[in-house]
Parts: sequence; C-alpha cells; structure tokens
Amino acid sequence: MSYEEILNYWHTGNRPEKYVRGEQRSRLAAGLIYQVAPPPASVFEPGCNIGRNLHYLMELGYTDLTGIECAALPIKLGALYYPKMAETAKIYSDMVEDVLPHVPDLTFDATLSMAFLMHIPHEMNYILDELARVTKSVIVTLEDEIRSSGYRWFPRNYKDEFESRGFKQTFEMCCENIPSLNERFFIRRLEK
Repeated sequence: MSYEEILNYWHTGNRPEKYVRGEQRSRLAAGLIYQVAPPPASVFEPGCNIGRNLHYLMELGYTDLTGIECAALPIKLGALYYPKMAETAKIYSDMVEDVLPHVPDLTFDATLSMAFLMHIPHEMNYILDELARVTKSVIVTLEDEIRSSGYRWFPRNYKDEFESRGFKQTFEMCCENIPSLNERFFIRRLEK
C-alpha cells in the first residue's frame, strides 16, 4: 500500500469518534510525561486525532499543547468532545512531514506519540529524526511494535529508534492489560 493510500484511509475510512475511548492509556501516557516534564512544559502530539491525549494532559495542568492531525473530521469532533482542549491547544490540520521541517530545534519539552508512528512507512524514518530534533527532554511512545501488515502497520522498536537519536529509555511496559490493547503494544518513556 502506498503512503497516499494510507492517507486516504485516514481521510475516508477512519472513524474518529471511536478515539473518545481510551482513558486509561491516555492517563498513563500523560502521567509518564508529568513525572519528568510537569506543567508549564510544552507538549507536542503528532497524529493527535480528536485530541483525547491533549485533553488528559490539560487535566494535569498543561496549557502549552500542540498537535498535528491530517484529517479535518477528527479536529471537528475534538472540538465537540473536548471543547476546552480545542480552545487551548494549537492543532495543525496538516501533514506531520510538512509541518515538522519548519519547527525550530528543541521547541517542545515533551512529545507524545500514541499509535501514530506505527503507521509511518519505514522509508519515512526521517520523521523520527525530526521528532528527536524538536523535543527537548522526553518522548513517550505507545505503539504496536510487533504487527507488520505491509498495509498500515510498520513495526519498530522505539527504544532502539530513539536511543540511536540521543535519548535513553527510562520506562517500558507491555500494554497487554490495558483495555483494547494487547501484547503487541508497548509504552516507552525516553529522555535526553
């Protein structure tokens, strides 16, 4: 499947309303960031979908929040489900690969990727370089690191990926006991 076909799925086949569910994983990821980069730290989330993770970060007191979402419908639904988040966060309706090159080095204290990077084809690994470049102190990933479909899943070991880019893993957990996830998903915190 080409990258254009993958993008078409996110614009036409995705059902963003299903992303309202997932409170436990959002709270876990937000808590991992909070432990090392509490507010007023800035947090960036590529592939933020409806903004559920940004909402739970706001509940912890974060106000400097930025997201990127390629499809318009999730952004509109996010404003309905999480109006305060939609008013506060800066959400770019664009492609991450088009926005990141224009972001200055070390702009964000923290970056959160939840089930986003696993959809980036391996030939676009430069996006991981860009995330490492714009992040000052901590990256949290919650991704499927096992499943390989050649369709929309491109597994990687994010410990290896970000340690090779100057970060050090400080937390790892298999997500098999988190609702709607399984043993293929890992959450990791990597710090500079």
